[in-house]
Amino acid sequence: SYCCQTMIAPFLHNGIEVRFYEIYFDGKELRAVLPEAKRNEVFYMMKYFGSNRMTYLDDYGNDLFFLEIGRMWDFVIEDATHNYFHEYFSSLADYTFVSFRKWMPLDGLAIARKRNGRFRSLPKEWKTNEDYYRIKSQAFSLKSTYMSGGDVQKDEFLKLFSEAEKVLKNSAEMCRPNLNTMIQFYTEMNHVAEMASVRRRNAEVLRDGLRDIDEIQFLISQDEKGAVPLFQAVLVPTEKRDSLRKALIDSDI
Repeated sequence: SYCCQTMIAPFLHNGIEVRFYEIYFDGKELRAVLPEAKRNEVFYMMKYFGSNRMTYLDDYGNDLFFLEIGRMWDFVIEDATHNYFHEYFSSLADYTFVSFRKWMPLDGLAIARKRNGRFRSLPKEWKTNEDYYRIKSQAFSLKSTYMSGGDVQKDEFLKLFSEAEKVLKNSAEMCRPNLNTMIQFYTEMNHVAEMASVRRRNAEVLRDGLRDIDEIQFLISQDEKGAVPLFQAVLVPTEKRDSLRKALIDSDI
């Protein structure tokens, strides 16, 4: 639930069966209902939109703590992309990884951590996906010109971002980040506090503009200390979703 195709594709490319578990919003926080564990199965977990809150339940509605989850499955993988910059982030998972391309103007980069032991050495022929980086770099350049008021249409860079995503989706192999991306990453990491402050202010502007609409529910609590919004996620009634989406598109949002 709430995950993109690029998170699922690597498992499918390697012949690994994927099954989903239910995630729902109870009006205050997100909750995950976990199925009974199978033999030789891995549990893949994540928290969402910048929040560190997630309640895990068994099929009977009982709360599950992380140590119980660790005993139920052979090992646990945590995708910490959404909550990595939370002030109180920590992970007890066997494997943890973070993708930064939704947080920063990066062509593509991720880090991974193994709780015990070391990863095996990467192959010497590990290559960079030059097509992906070339298209993504062009898209960022056009977007920068657009944001500065230059003569660029929004559809131009959106089309390139979509094309880059298709290249990434169709790539079954892990790719090495290029040098420019590594330099940009270290530069951006020196400004994390500023990024967090800007994202919190932007989220507050959106909340102020939407808080009087009764049909909208916010998925991140405003009072969650330490949260850094990745998105200002909202829930709307199913029958209103398409009309809201159209209204936003018509307003160039």
